[in-house]
Amino acid sequence: MPQNGIHPVTVPGAVAGWSLLQQRFGRTSLSDILAAAIRMADDGVPVTEICAAEWASSETILGAQAAAARTFLPGGRAPRVGEIFRNPDLAWTYRQIADGGRDAFYAGEIARRILACSEEQGGTMSAADLADFAAEWVRPISTTYRGWNIHELPPNGQGIAALMMLNILEHFPLREYGHHSVEALHAMIEAKKLAYADMRRHLADPRCAAVPIELMLSKAYARERARL
Repeated sequence: MPQNGIHPVTVPGAVAGWSLLQQRFGRTSLSDILAAAIRMADDGVPVTEICAAEWASSETILGAQAAAARTFLPGGRAPRVGEIFRNPDLAWTYRQIADGGRDAFYAGEIARRILACSEEQGGTMSAADLADFAAEWVRPISTTYRGWNIHELPPNGQGIAALMMLNILEHFPLREYGHHSVEALHAMIEAKKLAYADMRRHLADPRCAAVPIELMLSKAYARERARL
């Protein structure tokens, strides 16, 4: 997967998801829901320590693209800790969604701006890709960990790896090892490596490939992996 450029960009799904959630469970209008986010984008928020550090490490990448630099490098540099960062373009986008709902994003002026940017960068996204997009309800997958029930989104999401890690870690006495001990960290790191290896091997869109979800979440399989 390229780490920059237009080709890793897929149709954004969040707005369609918000719309489904609001229609099914919401008692508040979308404009009211987005009001706080609009205000913070307009007025700005102070930059925290971790964001400042990661922002600074991305200055070269952000500076290579004019629009990214204009938005995320105010004054020609990444904001420092405690400085106020404002994003009026994001506020404008949220206002469009607040006023026009999901269609404002997937078929309105926002969509036209997305497509113009994609075309300028040599992308392949079309108006139909945006207009035809639909979010969907899915049944979560789950496992148990020491009496707790943990749920994740199913493939093609990556949450299955977190459940596999927990299944593997059930075979190690993390409490006895102690928080952040060498033994505990070693067990967690190795569990993550094993789970990620399986994820990279099997994870795909279930509509296009057979993903062995039941096997991947099997306690017996976790016991085999834990032996490694």
